[in-house]
Amino acid sequence: MTTFRFRPAPVRPEQRYTLQDGHLSGPDWDLTLDDLTDLGFTSYRAHGRMIWRLDLTQGKTRHRINANLPVTGAATTDDFAAFHSLASALVDDLSRRNPDLQIGFGERGTARHAIFAMGVVSALGGLGIGLGASANGRLVEAAIPALLLILFGAGLILSNAPWAKPPRIDPASLPAILTRLAGG
Repeated sequence: MTTFRFRPAPVRPEQRYTLQDGHLSGPDWDLTLDDLTDLGFTSYRAHGRMIWRLDLTQGKTRHRINANLPVTGAATTDDFAAFHSLASALVDDLSRRNPDLQIGFGERGTARHAIFAMGVVSALGGLGIGLGASANGRLVEAAIPALLLILFGAGLILSNAPWAKPPRIDPASLPAILTRLAGG
């Protein structure tokens, strides 16, 4: 039995995860790894923090393992070491149990649709600003903000298109990705 303890966010208490004999136990759940139907990883940066989430899906039930680390010096924190150790042990175990399982990289479901919608609104807003400025003879002043909004929206649209599945990665690459994201 291997136990991992870390705080999922600065204001939340330490949480405990246990991996033993094909079972992963979280704060208030227990998952049989053989029953895992999908695995996902999402990463964000906001307000000087990296927000990571591992989604473990079993049928229609999704269990989440969160980590919230400082952007600077994350690789030296105890929370990173514990999250990294848990992710490494988990993907190692899953690779033996289900060699075909891949990790979905990026947001999915409702959140993916919401981000896509924000991209559409941004691109249309930029287009509206550009057209409105053009009609008033002020295109030169509005060109940069309009173009930036259109490009920002296009990036969100392309990276979160609901008709395209998130990219999938080999689980064995996750520990190296975590180390790189943490600056280690």
